[in-house]
Amino acid sequence: MRIDKLAVTSREALQTAMGIASDAQAGAVEPIHLLAALLTGGERNISVIIERIGADPAQLSRAAQEAIDRQPKVSGDGAEMGLSRDLVRTLERAEKRATKMQDNFVVTEHLLMALAEDKGEAGRVLKSGGVTPERIEEVYQELRGDDRVKTAEDKTQFEALEQYGRNICDLARAGKLDPVIGRTDEIRRTI
Repeated sequence: MRIDKLAVTSREALQTAMGIASDAQAGAVEPIHLLAALLTGGERNISVIIERIGADPAQLSRAAQEAIDRQPKVSGDGAEMGLSRDLVRTLERAEKRATKMQDNFVVTEHLLMALAEDKGEAGRVLKSGGVTPERIEEVYQELRGDDRVKTAEDKTQFEALEQYGRNICDLARAGKLDPVIGRTDEIRRTI
């Protein structure tokens, strides 16, 4: 796995995972640390995907933290911590997913899919919430449509309208839109 194939958000998640592993006094950065980083890192797209699948991101985050707390602690002189073999395999699976989906860079959604395939704690935590690689890929494809990740900075924001504004079409369908707005000419003629 080449680190330069990671998108900016994926690199940030990996750095956060290193911090979580360091705080937990782990011997190496494991997939469970990366999962905890994705779930607590404020990555909106990850939360949207997990919620669409029907799982609770906060509950999965707690389960990941409990799994981290159960891991053995390593004490020492604070030598530089490396990535575990399992995490390297996870990153390689994520890169293969990105290539299969015709993306040039590995984004956090690819990492989540690869973590769901993990045979260790990270995979168990996700499976306990009903989050499978197939469901993640299905929801991700549905949300992103034809968009592809072409640069390291590319990041599709799912549901940006719901997050930052109001969908007037949905409001009109629900009958919650004021019928007077946008009818200046009709009102003027009536008066």
